[in-house]
Amino acid sequence: MAFKLSTVKQTFSTNVEVLIANDKCSHDKSIFVAIFSRSKMDEFDRLIDMKFVDVAREKLVGWDQFLDDEGKPVPFNDETVEALLSIPEVVTGMAISFWEAFNKQKAKNSRR
Repeated sequence: MAFKLSTVKQTFSTNVEVLIANDKCSHDKSIFVAIFSRSKMDEFDRLIDMKFVDVAREKLVGWDQFLDDEGKPVPFNDETVEALLSIPEVVTGMAISFWEAFNKQKAKNSRR
């Protein structure tokens, strides 16, 4: 498939896997979709030097498949973002997903 600059959107979505330790010597796994604003190459140098929680505050612009206890979508707003970012396992999952989205592309292109 040919690359078309016009198809590059300002955001990208990625699955975030969250593993929360439980009392059964195991982990409970949940997945939601994080929507991040796309970055330009010069911005990545700055982002790499930041704590990921701060990267998430800047780049996270939405989510999907994130539900409350009643099965309703959790609204995306400052309060819910901060609640989400207060959970270390969520921040770790988001960091892995965010950087892998960039690094997978980088790895694919370096194989040629």
